[in-house]
Amino acid sequence: MSTVGRIFIVLNLVLTFVLVGYVGALNYSGAKYRAAYERLQQNGEEQLSRWNQEIAGKTGQVKDLQAENASLRAQVELQNSRWNDLYNAYMAEKGASTAVAENYNSLAQKFEGWDGIYTDLSNKLNEYNTKIDELKRMQIQAAESERIARNREVTAAAFRVRADVEKQALIEQISMMDSTMEDKDATLAVYTALYGPLTPAPIGLVGRVVSVSGDGQIATVELAGLGPAEAKTGWQLALYSETQFKGFVRIMEVHGDGSVTVRVVYTAEGAEAATPGDRVKPVVFS
Repeated sequence: MSTVGRIFIVLNLVLTFVLVGYVGALNYSGAKYRAAYERLQQNGEEQLSRWNQEIAGKTGQVKDLQAENASLRAQVELQNSRWNDLYNAYMAEKGASTAVAENYNSLAQKFEGWDGIYTDLSNKLNEYNTKIDELKRMQIQAAESERIARNREVTAAAFRVRADVEKQALIEQISMMDSTMEDKDATLAVYTALYGPLTPAPIGLVGRVVSVSGDGQIATVELAGLGPAEAKTGWQLALYSETQFKGFVRIMEVHGDGSVTVRVVYTAEGAEAATPGDRVKPVVFS
């Protein structure tokens, strides 16, 4: 065999050993890679399952977030609508405020002119008030003077009327007293004939009936013109009302307080009984 043949054989053997080693190594590596692949596949499936579960959970969260987002969007739209309304109202108010400001400026300018007019009017009004006060004072003085004059006239007229009335009453009283005196004189004559002479009281004694008892036959009389104990029992007094001679009374009892108890001893014809307020006075013999 030639050298080339031997070399070729040696190369074939070397290549065979190399190939067998490569194939063995390849088989070993394939088994190792398969086990690794299977582990990776199992891990991948487990990871995929976890991911699917997470995706399902995230999907629910996404739906919740979408619902919340829709609610927030609706609220945002509502707020936008309100903001638009507020903005429109603000713009309208701003326009109104601008108009008011313009009107204010216009009024302010007019007021500046009116201020002078108002000052002039105030001054004139003060002058008028001063004149009115003066006129009122003069009117009050004139009215007071007229009132005083009228009061004097009325007072004078009242005095004249009163004087006329009193004069007429005095005339009538004098006439009545004249008639009464005539009746009294006649009555005195009758009384003297029936009961004997009277014991007259002193001139100046006057009295007033304060109470009456015994059907007007007994009376208490307050006397004036004497001391408390100067009256005497048995004195006769004439009894009068304002318009009538009523008769004679006799002092029955004298009291220390200036009063006396009297009894009616004679009643004039047609005369009424004694009443409180009647007057007594001494019997005057003429």
